[in-house]
Amino acid sequence: MKKDIRKEANESGQRFIETASEVLKRVNSNNEKVSEEAREEIENDALEVSTGKEFDGTETYMILLSTGGPATRIIGELDEHGQPTTATFQFQDWFLPWTEAQLSQEEKQTLIKYAEFFYFEF
Repeated sequence: MKKDIRKEANESGQRFIETASEVLKRVNSNNEKVSEEAREEIENDALEVSTGKEFDGTETYMILLSTGGPATRIIGELDEHGQPTTATFQFQDWFLPWTEAQLSQEEKQTLIKYAEFFYFEF
């Protein structure tokens, strides 16, 4: 049975967006304890946070969310202040390449808001 990696990437991306949206709502809570717990939840999601420089000199970032089969990550570009300007959700399964989830602009904005909680050091 052949896996449909694009379908799996899209489904995984949708699940992550739903979870991220909920935790971002809690970050904006008027209850300080709820807000702080949500911030900690975001920070603890990442297995690895790294930056790099593409061949064209663009500063990039990567937030590794899970490893193995499957693995997930958010990648994107950073501005001159180290803040995310783009975000792409990627999915990978055993022996298959990283595959971008097809997300709407609104969903990509949710990923950017999520990524803004991390510190990206050049």
